[in-house]
Amino acid sequence: MADSFDPYYKWLGIPPRDQPPNHYRLLGIELLEADRDVIDAAANRLMTYLHELATGDDGQYAQTLLNEIAAARLCLLNPQKKAEYDKTVCGQVKSAIPVASPLPVPTPPAPPPRPASTTPESLLPTPIEPVSVSASTTPTTALSPPASTQSEPASVIRQRRKSGSVLPWILGGFITISLVAILFAFANSSSAPGTAPANSSPGESEKQPAVLVITLPQKARNGASIEIDGTSMNIPSSGPVRFEIEPGVHHVRITRLGFEPFDDKVGIGEGSEFTLKHNWKKSSL
Repeated sequence: MADSFDPYYKWLGIPPRDQPPNHYRLLGIELLEADRDVIDAAANRLMTYLHELATGDDGQYAQTLLNEIAAARLCLLNPQKKAEYDKTVCGQVKSAIPVASPLPVPTPPAPPPRPASTTPESLLPTPIEPVSVSASTTPTTALSPPASTQSEPASVIRQRRKSGSVLPWILGGFITISLVAILFAFANSSSAPGTAPANSSPGESEKQPAVLVITLPQKARNGASIEIDGTSMNIPSSGPVRFEIEPGVHHVRITRLGFEPFDDKVGIGEGSEFTLKHNWKKSSL
């Protein structure tokens, strides 16, 4: 495309550093998006916007982007093609990420030297020699000190602290189990009657057709023809020109006496309606 006008950046917001964009960047969705409805809706939104720009001065750029979006949509809505394309995109993303060099591991500082003892020997405590007591001087009975003044061993105190610290954990576990049971009961009771079960899949519902509406003046229907994917369609003599077709991208060709034909691809999502408007140009022949 010409350097003077960048349709990727001006219309789709894709800067030059991301060009050429991959399918996900082109549609404006998350990388490796797996939801088919999200992919289909993004393609429909862009194609509707570009169809409006196709009649302007830069219509050739809009037509090129329409073809690229149609190709991206067909690829991402096909499971096999999408799987192969995702492998290629993942390889490109990994190769674009720079590999950072490992940071140096700092060396822990050495512990400071232990200071030498400066206490003089004269200040050190003098060891007490044991005093032997003969059997004759030992009293036959000893009065035990009151229970309040007896000091318990450190092992007994630590054991009491350990046994006392278990109670908060037991209480916290009981509260957690109670909250989980209440939430589970509330979730089961709050489910509305008539809702679909959790194991039901969206694919079980009937697929909704797409609707293509073609703006064609009633006076111009005589001698006109409409083909969708190579199949000739019946044009009503009055009223709107509506066709129910399969969701996806379709090749539409419209011919009209005295005017240049319309030949383009149109993408329509499931259950959606797309109105095709065309500015007819008179034929030079």
